[in-house]
Amino acid sequence: MKVKLMDYNGTSGWKSHLTGFRIAFARVQIKEGEEDGGHCKLFVENLVGPALIWITLMQGLISNFDKLAISFVQHYSMFKDEGTTDDELWNLTQRTQPLRKYITKFKETMVKILNLSDSAAS
Repeated sequence: MKVKLMDYNGTSGWKSHLTGFRIAFARVQIKEGEEDGGHCKLFVENLVGPALIWITLMQGLISNFDKLAISFVQHYSMFKDEGTTDDELWNLTQRTQPLRKYITKFKETMVKILNLSDSAAS
């Protein structure tokens, strides 16, 4: 099975990239005992630009996928996957846009909030 992953260049959310990689890799069949090397090879194949340069600097320092994942998270943790908050709902304004368009924008924003408070939802 061919696995299609988005390339990661080191300038966006690392968490969604790592999660997507793990989900995709779970579908790949690799011979027993070769999983770790397979993880590492596939992960590196999807790094481009600054992220690819970073991984080449790590050559010889990483011996398995767990260490690779830890190093990746430590290096890219400054690029948090910021979630939408209740504040963004409170800051929405209708101004001159039609009510239907404003309500659509409100609903789109509300869906993105991970821990929506009851006061924001009502």
